[in-house]
Amino acid sequence: MTEVFRMRLGTSGYYEQRAIDEGVLILGWTHEDVTDYSWDEVRSAIQKEHPDAKPNTIVQWTGMTRQFLFASIGDFVIVDMKTLQRVAVGKITGPYTKGNDDEHLRPVEWLRLDIDKSDLGEDVLGTLGTRRTFSAVGFVNAVDRVKHIITTGKDPGPSRHSVEATGVTRGDLPGRFDLMLPVLRALNDLGGEAWKQDLFATLANNLGLPQSMRDILHGDGPQTEFDYQAAWTLSYLRAIDAVDRMASGYWKITDTGRCYLQNLTNEELIERHRKLDKPVNGTVRYSVDDIVQDGCFMEHQRISNILERLRSKKNLILQGPPGTGKTWLAKRLAWALVGWKDARHVRAVQFHPNLSYEDFVRGWRPSSDGKLNLVDGPFLEMCEAAIRDTEGTYVLVIEEVNRGNPAQILGEMLTLLEADKRSPESALELTYKREGEQGIHLPPNLYVVGTMNIADRSLALVDLALRRRFAFVDLVPEIGERWKNWVRDRCGFDELVLSEIQERMVNLNQTIESDSKLGRQFQVGHSYVTPPPGVETDPGTWYRDVVESEIGPLLDEYWFDEPSKAQRERERLREGLDWL
Repeated sequence: MTEVFRMRLGTSGYYEQRAIDEGVLILGWTHEDVTDYSWDEVRSAIQKEHPDAKPNTIVQWTGMTRQFLFASIGDFVIVDMKTLQRVAVGKITGPYTKGNDDEHLRPVEWLRLDIDKSDLGEDVLGTLGTRRTFSAVGFVNAVDRVKHIITTGKDPGPSRHSVEATGVTRGDLPGRFDLMLPVLRALNDLGGEAWKQDLFATLANNLGLPQSMRDILHGDGPQTEFDYQAAWTLSYLRAIDAVDRMASGYWKITDTGRCYLQNLTNEELIERHRKLDKPVNGTVRYSVDDIVQDGCFMEHQRISNILERLRSKKNLILQGPPGTGKTWLAKRLAWALVGWKDARHVRAVQFHPNLSYEDFVRGWRPSSDGKLNLVDGPFLEMCEAAIRDTEGTYVLVIEEVNRGNPAQILGEMLTLLEADKRSPESALELTYKREGEQGIHLPPNLYVVGTMNIADRSLALVDLALRRRFAFVDLVPEIGERWKNWVRDRCGFDELVLSEIQERMVNLNQTIESDSKLGRQFQVGHSYVTPPPGVETDPGTWYRDVVESEIGPLLDEYWFDEPSKAQRERERLREGLDWL
């Protein structure tokens, strides 16, 4: 299968003129002939000549050297020629040979030397801008686009295969868990180690996927959906020690992986992955215990109850006064629901007055070619991720729900949010529908956690339709014994100091609650008087700063029509600071 590589010909184009004159590609980090060298032998040779280089740099040079060795005759290479101020395109015409000194050579036929950068797509330019000396390109439809560039001098851009053109959708492609055993088999077919592009091509061939299915883009690209899912599969396999990444983009099956290939089914591989304590890229398990450990001052049982309410209702809003940790807790409830502290399954967005349905769900957006494209917003992106990964749990965190117009932003999604409408039978057509799209439904493994500041007088009230679809949980200032113990243990504050701060804050909140113009929703939360853990600070200086720069201005806003009362409460907070 023909591939496309990008190359840099020396710092500031040192080798460019020679490469053009002699028709060769030049690369080199070792004086040794590495024709028959294994990965480890190439790495040793490079390390011997560059003893001061960082280990990761040695690995990268090793990977690029082997990629240079094994690029196939007929593969294309694209070069940003610094000296010509143009982009060149060539075709590799012969095998690797050892040149003089540390030079390693591949013969090339230059097909174009005059491509203007303004005629190339942003994804192509992004590939050319990487610092790697030799690597496979990452843009979609690379071979077809390079052939078009050779013929016309212009990049046609990535082609999006529509449903009506291909008869397939993303849902027809295998998911990341479905690919675990097939990826191991494809890697084994390639001799046990391969570049990611070669691996994915072999995987697609083994599965019998037509090119039209492989070319379906993930979101707006530039990565294809198939490559996106397969890349996740590699991460999962790496987590269970089935494969190892030797360099960026270069993967090798391990002895454990070969054992899995011979003895386990795909379902057994999935189960092995689920039982991990560290599933992917260093993520760790997360639970209610971790929420408490991180600094939540509610009772353990209450946190568990909130989490169970989220599981059953699917949608939950945390509401409360400022400083009660609504956003902080929302993200941690999401992690606990997922089971892992994993940002890939939890996404946070914020509502604001200028946010629209077109931004959040789906709308028309201008593209670089001057046309309008129908683009999914974060909500549908999370829906699609959850539909593709039915075994996973996905959570969308919406901050400041009532700062925007929820009914207008959500549109028909408001109906689909209901827990009993999470099925294809309840699908609705969207305001902006793609051709061939029958309707959209929300999967049962997608959850929504929102936050709402009920003290902000400038915000809109939430309508009854939204309230019916969400469970609401009230958060209050938690300035009790759990708060004292946590700040004492994590920040080293004296017990007497914490008792004084606690007494002043409790008195302030009682005053606010008893004020007929304010009430409980205007109380001052514990976040104001909870310093970051591990911060070494003088308690007195820190408390004075909080009162003057955070709590004081808030009180001035609360009692804007009674400035003397705001000043009196501020002085009560500062009164008798000699105890600090």
